[in-house]
Amino acid sequence: MIHFNCISKSFAKKNILTNISFTVPQGSTTALLGLSGSGKTTLLKMICGLQKPDAGSITVDEINLVGINWPDLRKKMGYVIQDGGLFPHLTAYDNIAIVGQEAGLDSEKIQQKIIELAALTQISFELLSRYPREISGGQRQRIGIMRALFLDPSLLLLDEPFGSLDPITRKQLQSDLKKIFKKMHQTVIIVTHDLFEAGYLADQIVLIHQGCIVQKGAFEDLVKNPANDFVKLFVQSQRHDLLAMNEEA
Repeated sequence: MIHFNCISKSFAKKNILTNISFTVPQGSTTALLGLSGSGKTTLLKMICGLQKPDAGSITVDEINLVGINWPDLRKKMGYVIQDGGLFPHLTAYDNIAIVGQEAGLDSEKIQQKIIELAALTQISFELLSRYPREISGGQRQRIGIMRALFLDPSLLLLDEPFGSLDPITRKQLQSDLKKIFKKMHQTVIIVTHDLFEAGYLADQIVLIHQGCIVQKGAFEDLVKNPANDFVKLFVQSQRHDLLAMNEEA
């Protein structure tokens, strides 16, 4: 569904992405994995038109994203950022409903869709009358996911969706989100720095270091057959972090 062909990007003469090429098959989940500042989020923003590559192309269903009608394409995309990205002056319900209002749906259809999404994401409908500051981080993230799913997008983009959550909430939301991916049959791209999160959620992992792809493939490929010393160090460091968390528990 999505093909990245020789993507490069720089800011203030600093290379952010260099010659990035890979394909995201339709209906699959791909994790963009790497350290902070590796270029993962920049790549994600290019898909929804928030950034433009200096060189290369991105095609979605064989349509080049350069020069297209972005408002029409964005209706086919759901975008979730850390902590949900909710408007603080709107209730949770209104944060979701705004998508339907912009699409020209009446209030009855909007309410019915929100009821369906609340059941899908395991959110109490009564909770939706609260403001973002009145609900937990995990609940805000679920609201953000509901908003992203409102128009049944064929492509779902998630930028560090679990980064601000405590370990228990994070694990619960990961499990629920994996079930949603399977049920909705969407193409998903998720940005994360957590190897085990990527392995749990994604069919394909693209590991980026200093703006370049250093390895891509399944979780087992990275763990058992690291392509170079950086990949080996990255995997080992995450294993040590996991062991330390288990010992503390």
